[in-house]
Amino acid sequence: EKAIVIGRKTVIDRDVVVCGDLACVQIGQYSYIGQRSVLRPSWRLTFDQVTRSRKCEWTRLVIGSHALIGEDCVVEAYEVGSCVQIGDGCVLGKHCVLKDCCLVLPGAVLPPYAIFPPFSIVKGAPARIVGELPESAAAEFKRKAEGACRLRTFIKVPGP
Repeated sequence: EKAIVIGRKTVIDRDVVVCGDLACVQIGQYSYIGQRSVLRPSWRLTFDQVTRSRKCEWTRLVIGSHALIGEDCVVEAYEVGSCVQIGDGCVLGKHCVLKDCCLVLPGAVLPPYAIFPPFSIVKGAPARIVGELPESAAAEFKRKAEGACRLRTFIKVPGP
């Protein structure tokens, strides 16, 4: 199994940390990850009945297509849906789920194990739903994500 899977036309800006050594990290197409953001799988403690001991179990991190993640974000969620826009400085707690077409305003802190429904506007610390997006927001978020990925200038790194 591959540890890090990145979709086509996805842009990962500089100083981004993607922890694929713990569990699988999947990022969909046309997604943008801002500078200095951290993407890491979430974990939980489980109790093994046979050996009667605790162990740490890592779960995958899935980020859908057309996701825009701002600068200085920490994403430790279980799933981030497609057509999601996350503002600068947000923290997504472990095992939280952000469904498709959500807007997370800058500085929001999503608590662990929280589930936010589609078309939500999320704000605050701890984050709460403060509004609802219109259905046309999905098309707008797609255009915005594709535009962000196309406008980047790329530096070709020489291969081995």
